[in-house]
Amino acid sequence: MKKFYFVLPLFASISFIAVLSSSCSDKDEEGNAGINPNTVTPEESIAVSAEQEGVVMTYCLLNSNGKPTTTFSEGEEITFDLKIENTTENTIYLPDGPAFLGYNTFRIFTKDGEDCGISWSYPEYWTMEMKLLLPSNPKHYQCPWYSDEIIKATYPFYFQPTAKRLTKGSYYTEAHCYFKNGTELTELCCIFNFNIENL
Repeated sequence: MKKFYFVLPLFASISFIAVLSSSCSDKDEEGNAGINPNTVTPEESIAVSAEQEGVVMTYCLLNSNGKPTTTFSEGEEITFDLKIENTTENTIYLPDGPAFLGYNTFRIFTKDGEDCGISWSYPEYWTMEMKLLLPSNPKHYQCPWYSDEIIKATYPFYFQPTAKRLTKGSYYTEAHCYFKNGTELTELCCIFNFNIENL
């Protein structure tokens, strides 16, 4: 019986040390919790999404390192990143021509609504292959703001270097998607707020 009373406190002490060691192993040399620097906390709106009739659109901006963010340095490359997914079991039909993405997609405005323009143009000739939004086959579009040296615009967007230099301040950008589920034309729209800071 005496052995039992001796073993129980010893077991409790060993367990406590093991738990303590386990939590410490997740810390770096400075004693900070070992959190992935790319982890997103719930309060950070690094992406916006909209959903209607089973079509989900997700919109964000990527920095020069390809990471989603809401803050850029002056002159830093901005990449628009748009995903559209059909979560239904049916084929969704897109309107003829590239206009199913709208002419304001990837357009930037100041917080006061001043139009800063776009950095792309649509092709003159449109192929029919884009007319369907198939289930479990998401479409992913990207387009840079300043230069296409690193990131190329995704068809049907063609990069054109006419984008305005963005100075320190608050901005927003839009993304649109028009589709038909039956005979009705439906629009999805996302508005993404971001900031430009000094170098």
